[in-house]
Amino acid sequence: MKIKNVNLNLESTITCGQIFRFYKEEDNSFTVIYSDRVINLKMDGNDLIIDSNNMDNIKEIVSNYLSLNKDYECDFLYCSIYYNYTQKGCINKIPEG
Repeated sequence: MKIKNVNLNLESTITCGQIFRFYKEEDNSFTVIYSDRVINLKMDGNDLIIDSNNMDNIKEIVSNYLSLNKDYECDFLYCSIYYNYTQKGCINKIPEG
């Protein structure tokens, strides 16, 4: 299965220290153990290629697991505007939602 146009540095995301059960494969893909699933992830340009022992709801699971639905650019923009407005920074000041 493929998720197209993903804004993701897969290697940095997987190896950042938040995921403990992963293996880097010879083809530069990553095999991740998630709950009862073994999931293999590989970038092909801007597309994320997914294979798993259980493909049920895999797009939703991987999207949630890697926060693919989170608009970090929007958060960065809000944070930048808030910081410039208050001159105090925006840690713990961004409203929920």
